Amino acid sequence: MINDKVMKARFLFLIFLSFSLISCVGKTENQTDNCKCYQGKWSLPEQTPLLTYQFSNGKSISVCGYKEVKNKKEIFSEFDIFDCNTEKSLIAHTALEACYIELKEDTVVVQRLYYLPLPSQQWKWSYVPIAEQMLIADNDTIKALKETPKFATLKIAEKEQDAILKLLQNKKGIDNESETDLAKLQLLAMCGNDTAWKMLQNYEQVVGQKLDGAIKEQWTMALSTVKWLKNTH
Repeated sequence: MINDKVMKARFLFLIFLSFSLISCVGKTENQTDNCKCYQGKWSLPEQTPLLTYQFSNGKSISVCGYKEVKNKKEIFSEFDIFDCNTEKSLIAHTALEACYIELKEDTVVVQRLYYLPLPSQQWKWSYVPIAEQMLIADNDTIKALKETPKFATLKIAEKEQDAILKLLQNKKGIDNESETDLAKLQLLAMCGNDTAWKMLQNYEQVVGQKLDGAIKEQWTMALSTVKWLKNTH
C-alpha cells in the first residue's frame, strides 16, 4: 500500500501542476482577447477585429477593416494590421487594394493582389499576387519586413501581344471595353513589354481624350503598380 506521505506528495504535485497549466493558458488567452481595433489609416476603434494572431514571443496583432469571401478564400481590403501592444498600425491597405492574409510558422504573410484579365483563362478577370509583406517576431517586438514583388511573369505569345497592341493603337475614345483594354495593356507592361509600357504612360494620347472618373483612377493605379514593379526588380 502507498503510505500517507507518498499520497500527500502526489496530491501536492497535482495541485501545483494544475495551477501552472491554468496560469499559462490564462496568459495566452488574455493577450489575444485584449487585441482590439484602434485608430488606423483605414479602420476605426469601434470595429471588431477580423483576425487576431499571437506570436511565439507573446506579442499579438489584430486585423481590422473589411473582408469578403471569393472562391472560398478570404480577401481583405481597406484594413490595418495593428500591434496590440503599441496600438500602432504596422501594415495598411486602401479600399482599392485586395490582399490574402496567411498565418504560418510564427509569421503573418500579407499578399497584395491585383484584379486582372488573364489570357490563360480566356481573359477572365482573376486576382493575381503581385507583392508580399511579412510580419515576424523580433525579440520582444513585432517587425514588419519590407514589401517585395511577387508577380510571376505570365507567358503570353509574342504574336498575341502584338495583336493586342495593334488593336489598342487603332482604338479611340472610351467605351464599355475600356476597363478591360487598359487592364490588358497594364498586364503586358507588367510582363516586360516596352511598347505596352510606353502606351500605358501615354494612354490619354492613345485613346485621344482626357480621362476622368473610374477609368482615370484605374489608369493611375496601373501606372503606380507597374512603376513600383520595375523599380524594385
